[in-house]
Amino acid sequence: MKVLAIGDTHGYLPKNLDNIIKKNKIELILCTGDFGMVPKNPIDPKSWTNKITEKSYAKFKKDLKQLTNYKLPFFTLSGNMFSRGESYRMK
Repeated sequence: MKVLAIGDTHGYLPKNLDNIIKKNKIELILCTGDFGMVPKNPIDPKSWTNKITEKSYAKFKKDLKQLTNYKLPFFTLSGNMFSRGESYRMK
């Protein structure tokens, strides 16, 4: 099985990610976390702190959307992007 391991994207996935996945016939994506500044609970804007901006959250959602659009199994760890080690499912 060919696995793409990626981490610490902070809103900047590789520009040639589509080609990397196709060329290498990737079968599973594993992200080690740290998409960037994300809220304690991304699906609840009331939990956001003043450090969280709409721009950084938009990057977070864009990364997740791109990584899940490949229709491959996708796993991620929360990394240290969550201040208390919590994780949440995106709807």
